[in-house]
Amino acid sequence: MDWGIKLNPLIAGAAAVFGILSGFVPEWTLWHWACIIIAIVCAIAYAVFSYKSPQHHESKDALRREAAEAKTELDEIAGKMDYLFRGLLVDLWKQMEFESDHQARISIYVHYKDADGGEGRFVCCGRYSHNPILEQPGRTSYPGQQGYIKEGWENGWHYDDQFPKDEEECRQYHQEKYGIPPEALRNFKLLARFAVVQRLDDNESNPQAVLVIEGRAKPARLEETRVKNQLKELAPSYAHMVKVLWKHIPLPEDAKEKDL
Repeated sequence: MDWGIKLNPLIAGAAAVFGILSGFVPEWTLWHWACIIIAIVCAIAYAVFSYKSPQHHESKDALRREAAEAKTELDEIAGKMDYLFRGLLVDLWKQMEFESDHQARISIYVHYKDADGGEGRFVCCGRYSHNPILEQPGRTSYPGQQGYIKEGWENGWHYDDQFPKDEEECRQYHQEKYGIPPEALRNFKLLARFAVVQRLDDNESNPQAVLVIEGRAKPARLEETRVKNQLKELAPSYAHMVKVLWKHIPLPEDAKEKDL
């Protein structure tokens, strides 16, 4: 027999009765204090029996199971995030008619603000290239105050096909124009000779991410007006996808901890 279920109504009633009786005592007498103490004890007993009741435990266990299942589902979604965005970029690759171009790549970066109000950082949540080396992730995050990514994020659009062909001059160009330090440049898998950045704003004009096309040589079909019109048309639907999936996109440190 579950005595908690049987006694709870009696305990609750006793707490209420003694609480009311204490109000009719004109002075703070021993009887007054006794009523208050008994009411408090009854209230505590009610809480204890409620906590120990099978229904309560079953409810807590069910909530724990639901929370664990939900966490597992979220981790699975986060683990597949790269594949979701990669599929999106494969489709864009075809629309851009890159075909078997081994010199270019397309990436999507989300922007995370700093808690202290700093410049924040960009985190790559999806990338595609026909070249497996260029498709590999480089740095886990990119400073918010560097690079052509920053220019596109702040201005909505950035196009640059004026990078020098000479490698050393190109490094100097990256450093002087975009503020990228030499130590970071040395680790670049792709030293870009052209860059296109389209900010992805949703239908309410809220920035969600940036889409970056970059490569070692500029394809003739990437004339600025043409590619700008093309990406501007696609931006809202891409931004909506990022917005919907935002809470499932893991930060690099979270991804490493969860082995994603």
